[in-house]
Order: sequence, then structure tokens, then C-alpha cells
Amino acid sequence: MSKIFILAAMMTLALPGQAAELVIDKLRLEYNISMGDNACDRLLHFREGKDIHNLKVHPCGLNTGRTTFTLHGPPGTQVTLFAQASFGTDRGFLTVVKEDENPVWVLHLEDFPAGEWVLREKTAKSGAYRAFYRPGAAFREHVTSIRWGQWWTGERPNGP
Repeated sequence: MSKIFILAAMMTLALPGQAAELVIDKLRLEYNISMGDNACDRLLHFREGKDIHNLKVHPCGLNTGRTTFTLHGPPGTQVTLFAQASFGTDRGFLTVVKEDENPVWVLHLEDFPAGEWVLREKTAKSGAYRAFYRPGAAFREHVTSIRWGQWWTGERPNGP
């Protein structure tokens, strides 16, 4: 629960005009009751423009857990999380586009309809955003690469 508080506090500290940043936390899986609230002892920070081909080489990248994240930056900031190294689409992905200046908090990565854009309105916990989700087996546990910006052509990020 302390990590959730830290993420919420981070969201309120984001100042408009700052460079876009993705902050990832890995929460413990429900069956890992002895681990506490999270599967990692730190938050992982990634600046816009620095694509990550393999998250497993970063701190806590090999730890099992379910991914949650906050996205900071101006409206239009866009990032995709893939469940495969080097941005492979076969195991699922989630694309998020910020719609306002407020930080976005995505706690449940698999809580979106498959294969269509969905708009999530601003709430007390998160800014407004659009998301596109291609499901994959246990996607939330297998986020492996991160890509900034639009990487596809056309209206939807369908992959190859």
C-alpha cells in the first residue's frame, strides 16, 4: 500500500512543462503473500525518447510482479508497453496517449477492451488518456519493452 501512496504523491508533484516520463512499479502477485506490497524495492523511471528494448536488464526487470505505471508529460505524450523484447507485438501491448496536463496512472494494464481505442476521462487519481490494448497471456506480468511515440502507420496500432 505504501507504493500506491508514493505513486499518488509523485503524480501531484509533476509540474507542467517537464519532460515526459514513465514511472513503473511492479506490485507483488497475489500468491506472493510474503513479499509485502511490491515486487521491487524501487520505482523505475524512463524519460521520453529513450526506448527500452529489454526491461529485464534494468533493476528489478527479472522480478515477477504485475506492472503499474504513471505517465507524466504534456498532452499528446504517447508510450507503448510490450510484453515482448524489442517491441514485439505477438504477446500483447498497451499504448497510452495523454489527453491533458495531469499525470496518468494506469493501475490495471489489462482493464481495456481488445483492439480498439478507449477514452478514460480525468478522475481524482488520473488525468484523461486514450488507450489501445492488444491482449496477451498475463500481459501485466510480462511487460518487457517500452517505446515512445507512434510506431505504426494508420489509425490503430495493430502490429504486423
